[in-house]
Amino acid sequence: MPGFLLLIQLFFLSSSIGVTFSAQRLHESEENALVLSQKLLSDLKAKRDWQLSQKHLESLTYQQIKTDLKSNEEILAFWINTYNAYIQIQLKNNAKLYEDRGDFFSEKSIPFVDMALSFDEIEHGILRKSAWKYGLGYIKNPFVSNEIEDLEVMQTDPRIHFALNCGAKSCPKIAIYTAKNLDRVLAINAEAFLKENSVYKKAEKTVHTTPLFSWFKGDFGGDEEILKLLKSYGIIAATEDIEIKYTDYDWTMKLDNYAKP
Repeated sequence: MPGFLLLIQLFFLSSSIGVTFSAQRLHESEENALVLSQKLLSDLKAKRDWQLSQKHLESLTYQQIKTDLKSNEEILAFWINTYNAYIQIQLKNNAKLYEDRGDFFSEKSIPFVDMALSFDEIEHGILRKSAWKYGLGYIKNPFVSNEIEDLEVMQTDPRIHFALNCGAKSCPKIAIYTAKNLDRVLAINAEAFLKENSVYKKAEKTVHTTPLFSWFKGDFGGDEEILKLLKSYGIIAATEDIEIKYTDYDWTMKLDNYAKP
């Protein structure tokens, strides 16, 4: 009889361990950094209560972020999602922050457990691999911290400039990025943004396009590569003897500017 009771106890103990292990694995899956960034942006887009998702994202530690983001696609997707989500959150909470955009982008206002980052650090430090904000994409920032360098993408992608939404009318539309859809959605949104913001005047041999190309010219490889990109999207017919002119950037605030699925 005692032996029978022992077997019953062992059965329930093993079942309990299995349930606990499964719950732990489920929790770990839900707390993956990239998944949390997608959930937060999805809640914002759907106008659901996003505070819980925000709390979960901010519970991440520096080491968790490093551990969870293993591929370049995961790093890019996480930081684009996080940047876009916090632009929405902070300006929805206090639109007056946009009155001094210099402070807004440079302040360390995005908190995690053991670090806080600014929008500038995410864009120019992490996503552009320590590029100097005012260096047109040709000059590195020598004062970037070791922490930021350690979080950097493995390989830069200039299409981030058509993915990061700064809260203004002229900003690209917001998409929710995953590691799997990253390349496809970056391509779709880059083409849509450039077609919407470029005008080719064949008779004048000019193309009027977004000043993002001017601000980050080095990221795109210079004027020749910019023209090749515009041609690849069918915006201009040829690249020879075409002058690039840049339109004004409309900094009027515009939130909830999401791309169609």
